[in-house]
Amino acid sequence: MPLRIITSRRIVVDPGVETYVDLYTVNPGSRLKLEKVEIFFPSGTAGELLVKLFHGWVSLAPTDGYAQGDNVKHEYPVEAEYGSQSVIRAYLKNINTTSARECVITLMGQEQ
Repeated sequence: MPLRIITSRRIVVDPGVETYVDLYTVNPGSRLKLEKVEIFFPSGTAGELLVKLFHGWVSLAPTDGYAQGDNVKHEYPVEAEYGSQSVIRAYLKNINTTSARECVITLMGQEQ
């Protein structure tokens, strides 16, 4: 029976930093069918944090450009499958050079 996976991660990015963050690693011997990605930007983010999720090195959410915003939640329906021990990775870039910026990324899908 498939297990519903819902994982959220709050990520804080230091001023002027651009980084990759591993969000989730598929359990050994399992496969993950990712169905939905949510990215929430709290108030005060001012659209200065750029976020993109990858399937391998292909852009998954959003497919064009970057998610960004202030006090907004973006929802992306996706259809991606990850094999055993595959990693779901996000790219984040804080374009503010004086203040840290944050977001919450939530992944929803089924692992079997």
